[in-house]
Amino acid sequence: MEKRKTTKKEKTALIYATEKAIKELIEAGERVDFQAVARKLGVARSTLYRNQTVYSIIAHARYNQHYAGDPIAHFQWEIEGLKERVQELEDRIGRLFDQK
Repeated sequence: MEKRKTTKKEKTALIYATEKAIKELIEAGERVDFQAVARKLGVARSTLYRNQTVYSIIAHARYNQHYAGDPIAHFQWEIEGLKERVQELEDRIGRLFDQK
């Protein structure tokens, strides 16, 4: 199965849509995280993780919304981010073994 390449226009559109989704989540008083943004955009979380710019935008917004100024909360945020990344890696590995 050949992986389809994402065009520059599609990447730009994803960045714009991500920023808009985050703004809407914040205005609605909802939590900003990868799952909420993915659900709002109708894409897989892995799509958000793969685009480094989008990943940074969401991570920054999540941090600012929940943990700014509290060092203990900052470390908890770091741990949650690591857990999400480990889960994503486990999902990828699982898909690799499912293909065989």
